[in-house]
Amino acid sequence: MIYFQKYVLFIFLVLLDLNSLAQRDLILKRSLTIKCPNPEYFINRCSYNLLVPFSRPGKQEISEYKYSVAPFNVFKTENNDYFLNWKNKSFFELNTVKLEVTMKVKIKIYDLKTAKKHPVKNNKDLDTLSCLKDEENFRSNSKSIKAVAENLKGNDREEIVKNIFNYVDSVLDYHIFYFQDRGAKQALKDGKGDCTEYSELMITLCRAKKIPARIVKGLIPNSNGTIGHHNWVEVYFPQYDWVAFDPTWADSPKATTSFYSMKNAYIQTSNQRYISDVKTSCQSEEFPFSIKLNDTCMDLTNSISQKVKSAQEYYQSNQLVKAAGLIDTLILLEPDNYVFWLYRGVIYAREGQFEKGLECLKTSLKNTETNLEKNRCLYGFANFYGLKSDGENAVKYLREAIDLGFDNYNHLYIDSDFFKIKDYQPFIDLQNALKLKQEKEKKK
Repeated sequence: MIYFQKYVLFIFLVLLDLNSLAQRDLILKRSLTIKCPNPEYFINRCSYNLLVPFSRPGKQEISEYKYSVAPFNVFKTENNDYFLNWKNKSFFELNTVKLEVTMKVKIKIYDLKTAKKHPVKNNKDLDTLSCLKDEENFRSNSKSIKAVAENLKGNDREEIVKNIFNYVDSVLDYHIFYFQDRGAKQALKDGKGDCTEYSELMITLCRAKKIPARIVKGLIPNSNGTIGHHNWVEVYFPQYDWVAFDPTWADSPKATTSFYSMKNAYIQTSNQRYISDVKTSCQSEEFPFSIKLNDTCMDLTNSISQKVKSAQEYYQSNQLVKAAGLIDTLILLEPDNYVFWLYRGVIYAREGQFEKGLECLKTSLKNTETNLEKNRCLYGFANFYGLKSDGENAVKYLREAIDLGFDNYNHLYIDSDFFKIKDYQPFIDLQNALKLKQEKEKKK
């Protein structure tokens, strides 16, 4: 029994690797409720465009669109914004049906801390000249802005941007202006603003220092399923591409956001300062109708964490059928997660279903990226062949795992999955060699 308990503890240290769940998975729903109370206008038809998020390499991935009413088309603007278009819809139809789109969103924050470790280059997003302009709300050539920018210095771009970021947070106090259009100059003069003013001032000061910067318009998923609308900043670094910063959230007594790091809670919809989420071919002055945009979300990451926890409990109590059922569900939610395929393959092997188990392990290995992930997966292959009484392959995969960095030797010595090959001489020799290596390391 002691072997089984220790095996369980080890395998879940592998399976619950938080890095494999680093991305955040959401179901986002955007819906338009359109009402015309006067039957006299029911036959009138209008077209509607709804702004939707788009995929960005290393930052967000949008997939699996589902519609309440299929749009006429999806079009991309010259500014790389994406809209759904519903064409010629009558008020009679829309009084009973919402124009709704549901999509799966994978988000992974690309802050400076992440960019330094895993830089992402998007060769389709290199328009930096337009992000140096002096324009409405970003008056980088104004006297007041240039006077401040002159004193914000640094040895390199990172240091200059950091000084700008800190300056913005030091001179602005948070104040909601709702739909008032103010701009960076006015924010600097007033010393207050909401996310728009914080972002505009940081961007304008960057441009005054000849550093490309742009605004980001987007959505913030809340834990209760609601969605907040927010603006933040992207600054261009030649070695990192466009990196995200949020001076608004950093300027809080309880801030977890900083110059270097941000929460994984941002869905980008546009880089345009002036853009509407909803556009229509009709005006309310012509027809008495109303449009309401409602955004909601479901955080699959929380759902995944709970399912993993339940699967762990079932596995520890040897209820493999229930554990397998949950893992099958998790694979549907995250089909590229190597951990879940590894877990499923080991369960199949423990049940004696080796053909299915091997296919799962192959899928797991295909989905690995780092050497750490690979060595854990290769150890799973060794478990598989140990359970299958195939000592030759078990030792082969153990050696490959060790070559890639596996070093939990103490677990290997008591892993019950190798019980069937415990008398296989190459397996004994491998263990003895590892024990000798440990003894030498202790003496150093």
